[in-house]
Amino acid sequence: MSEDEEQPEEEPERTKDDIVDTFSELPGIGTLKAEALYEAGFETLEDLQEATASEIAEAEGIGPKLADAIKEGLDEIQAVKAVPDQVANLMDLPGMTPEAAEALNEAELTSKEDFKEVPYPQLAAIEDVGEALAERIKDHVINENEALKEFQQFDGVGVKKSENIWNAGYRTVYDLRRATTAELALIEGIHSSLAQSIKQDVGDEPLRPADMGIEVIPAEEQYPIHEYSKTEEHIISVMEDLEDVDLPLKVVGDIAARWEDVEGTQDELEEILRRCQEDYENNLMDPTEAAGIMSAQSIGEPGTQMTMRTFHFAGVAEINVTLGLPRLIEVVDARRTPSTPMMEVYLEDEVQETEEDVEKIASEIETTLLKDIADVDIDLGTGTVTVHPVQRHLDRKHMEVELILNAIQDNLKDATVVEEDGTYVITPEESSYRDLLEISEEIRSLKIKGISDIERVIIREQGDEWVIFTEGSNLAAVMAVEGVDTSRTTTNNFRELYDVLGIEAARRGIIHEANHTLQEQGLNVDRRHLMLVADVMTADGSIRPIGRHGISGEKPSVLARAAFEITVNHLLEAAIIGERDALTGVAENVIVGQPVKLGTGAVQLSANTDAFLGVEMPDVEMPEIPERLMTLDEKREAGLLEEEEEDEDALGDEVSPEKGDQVEAAQEETG
Repeated sequence: MSEDEEQPEEEPERTKDDIVDTFSELPGIGTLKAEALYEAGFETLEDLQEATASEIAEAEGIGPKLADAIKEGLDEIQAVKAVPDQVANLMDLPGMTPEAAEALNEAELTSKEDFKEVPYPQLAAIEDVGEALAERIKDHVINENEALKEFQQFDGVGVKKSENIWNAGYRTVYDLRRATTAELALIEGIHSSLAQSIKQDVGDEPLRPADMGIEVIPAEEQYPIHEYSKTEEHIISVMEDLEDVDLPLKVVGDIAARWEDVEGTQDELEEILRRCQEDYENNLMDPTEAAGIMSAQSIGEPGTQMTMRTFHFAGVAEINVTLGLPRLIEVVDARRTPSTPMMEVYLEDEVQETEEDVEKIASEIETTLLKDIADVDIDLGTGTVTVHPVQRHLDRKHMEVELILNAIQDNLKDATVVEEDGTYVITPEESSYRDLLEISEEIRSLKIKGISDIERVIIREQGDEWVIFTEGSNLAAVMAVEGVDTSRTTTNNFRELYDVLGIEAARRGIIHEANHTLQEQGLNVDRRHLMLVADVMTADGSIRPIGRHGISGEKPSVLARAAFEITVNHLLEAAIIGERDALTGVAENVIVGQPVKLGTGAVQLSANTDAFLGVEMPDVEMPEIPERLMTLDEKREAGLLEEEEEDEDALGDEVSPEKGDQVEAAQEETG
């Protein structure tokens, strides 16, 4: 080795004090016992790692029990050393476990800013993290004062409005980014203009199914491409040979389904296709027809006949569902939470064999509180709270008694829990009556099992399968339960459909809920009218209500907005900023008294007189004009008048004014 080559740096020689300090970090080891290990010939942690527990126990003052504790402590130290620095930093978070820290590191979530940005459902869906730890992490990294100051950076947002944003459930800028303008406009004190301003500042980032921990199946697997039958292919080939016949493929499929059961001729099939084409064209809407007005009238008129009531759902007497006019108002207002949210949970075929299997899944869904499965008593003499599990309730809920102890220990931090003869005795640090009462109430409402927001479940047999009806809704969590048929399970909260399945599912949810509400009242409204309403509410990829905080309040016309609500405010704001109204809609044209540009009013014809200037016209032989349509000059040019006829015509032209005067004089004499 040449002298120019760098020599490896020699590690500094470790002294006895250094070795003793290192050993003192082990569990149960003080200075004296650390010196005893040094005297026994151990100089590094690696020496202790390589030695057996019995060899360590031979050191003075170190017994077998302490030797086992030292070995366990060495394993933990080695595990910490083996993880990256990011994982070591994650271990400082409250409640963090090595497995969860490793999973977070693999998900590239290692900083406070990362935890702020990631949605709570996505954080809770990470393996080995779970809801409880995700909630602790979120509480640790999000500071209310910091969030309020961050909100106050937006123009028009002061202290009070920032507090309203916080109270509405928005904790970070990332939460605002995932909200829609209509949702922000529902916050107290945040009007639509301010909501739009905030959205322009923060941008848009809607939640994806992956953020909710939901596996997305490719569309081609869930909905395979339609393969045409031989009948459909035959009808398509016949249709291509016919002139002016071009039917949609959906109509072709309906014709094919009926044609397969009929022994018809080629001519009959062609006649059927022509008649279907005629009916199809007759049912098309004209380009300038007022589709919105027709839909509004078709829904609004039956809506006046609706009742205001709640009704038992589908014969299930235990569950009340809002129907009638209140429910229709909820739908068009796009309420974030229905007054009576509910779900229909369908199950996979494998778990439908017995009712007991269905009950197990229902118990996984229904929220079970401690008061549902145990009795809670207060003992003022001993200053304790006693929990008595009831075995028959545990059996009905398919639960083990250990779940009660785990739930109490996880949620009570300032109290000790002791098991005595099948009961759990809780002793708080302060045993005043008020403290005992508070702990008793807290324990009674403690969630032991189930999904939040699902208060009750009802199992009903429909046809040849079992269906679970729930009071309350949490679609994402229910779909994650093993045994649930995710392709059919649904909720009456279409905003949950939007969050979990996307805007197309939300659109279909709006149509279904509106149609179901009208049909329940015996009102027959064409689904196409409801489809148009749903299309307008979801056209921009988010759900917007029909109202001043949504579609009506976002119209470009000042007069249209003023005609709907808060007239003075709209006119004043428009006057301040100098807004113009192009008068392109219905309401504004009615207000100013001019024809609405719809139907015949939408047709405008004009001629450009300069269009043919300088254009060389082709030589075209004009057809002869019939004699009865010719003028006198044209007849003379054609030589069709005799000289006597010309004199009579000329004379007639000369005396006709006199004859006119004579007629007028006669009329005056006769009065």
